[in-house]
Amino acid sequence: MRIFIHSWWKKIRTLSKTNNMQRFSLLFLLFCATLFTACQTNKNSENQANNDSVVGKGTEVIITGEAVSSQKGLLILKKMEDGGLVAIDTAEISGTTFTLKAYLTEPDFYAINVFGQKDIPLALNPANPKVKVSLDTRQPDFGVKVTGSKDTDDYYAFEKIIRDFTTRFQALEQKYTDQPAELQKAYNELQKESVVKVKAFMDSIGPTIVSVRAASVLEPEVEYEFLKAFHQKMKVVLPESKYTQKLQLQVQSIAQELEATKHLQVGQPAPEISLPSPEGSPITLSSLKGKVVLIDFWASWCGPCRQENPNVVRVYNEYKSKGFEIYGVSLDKERDSWLAAIKEDQLSWLHVSDLQFWSSAAAQTYHVRAIPATYLIGRDGIILAKNLRGPALEAKLAEVLEKS
Repeated sequence: MRIFIHSWWKKIRTLSKTNNMQRFSLLFLLFCATLFTACQTNKNSENQANNDSVVGKGTEVIITGEAVSSQKGLLILKKMEDGGLVAIDTAEISGTTFTLKAYLTEPDFYAINVFGQKDIPLALNPANPKVKVSLDTRQPDFGVKVTGSKDTDDYYAFEKIIRDFTTRFQALEQKYTDQPAELQKAYNELQKESVVKVKAFMDSIGPTIVSVRAASVLEPEVEYEFLKAFHQKMKVVLPESKYTQKLQLQVQSIAQELEATKHLQVGQPAPEISLPSPEGSPITLSSLKGKVVLIDFWASWCGPCRQENPNVVRVYNEYKSKGFEIYGVSLDKERDSWLAAIKEDQLSWLHVSDLQFWSSAAAQTYHVRAIPATYLIGRDGIILAKNLRGPALEAKLAEVLEKS
């Protein structure tokens, strides 16, 4: 698993036993977990009211509710902002009904917090100004039912896709606990099926804020053309939306990254690396030509790298006699920390580093923005695959080494 700047990256590790699946599964599992739970109320923003709601700017959306409750309590309507969920209205449940209001200039995500215990997600739209919510706080899940909000219906429909994927993914892990190659094969099929389902869902509901959320689980580089076309649709339907604007920035960023890394795509010659070993002697990547080489970008301070190391050690010990080598590039700053980690994790392959952290010459050449990051290089020096870990790496090595 790779370290990204995003604060949610550590959270997602708990969703996978193997912690070795590719980026798509992590983002896909992430969506449901983070849209509201990871965006839990920011204490600094909880007591701040949204300015548009205070002054009544925009279209008034009225949420009327019925509550079956064995207790009195406070409901808080919150709007999802970059810094968390911002409180914009409150209602006290003392009988069986309640009313909450928001003023919308564009569709957006909200949540009703019930008694400080649960956030009920809503996707509100000025086109649907009257929304009804029913609650039964005696039930563990509060028996939530929302009517009058198509975007909310779509959100829950997508949440169901997420739950189905998660359930099936966990079932595969249990079924193939000791069969990594079979697990990877089954996972690949599930991934392909799920991508098709997500894209079909987006097409079925059209360009909305919910489809933007759905788009966030797709692998950006792989789905660049699809995302670019989807952004054009969003520009027509919601040209002023902040979600359209963010999507535009994402599409532009993907395009720039693809252009900058076109020489690093599968099928291209691996760029040369020449860095000093722990003993100070330079080791070049080209000196390993004739072997299947895994370039492994890591660091002693990288928790996920260290957690993944036992898997890499196991794979290395299994395949090193068959022409497999690892070229470990550390992004450490301190030599002692680097060497201590090599010894502690029993990493018996080749190691190099210029101890320049993210400014490492090799990291710059390979556009490494997150670690661990890996490139699998064929005997002829051509890039075969990127960012393979655990079962995926083992399956690919078995395929490549059997052919050669």
